Amino acid sequence: MTIERTQILKLYKELLRYSNTLVYTDKSYYLRRIKQKFRDNQALSDTNDIDFCYKQGRSFLERKRLV
Repeated sequence: MTIERTQILKLYKELLRYSNTLVYTDKSYYLRRIKQKFRDNQALSDTNDIDFCYKQGRSFLERKRLV
């Protein structure tokens, strides 16, 4: 499965929007962590690594838990 840039950007926006629903978590910490994770992984070129990171973000949104 090849992940497209638009899918990754959509995931990023969904993760940022999720911060509005947080009650028991520090929102600034959550936002900082999400942004840093995407910055760290923006240079990935291997499709397996990209797929893994994308699936990790998707599973977080489904389970609502940090991995």
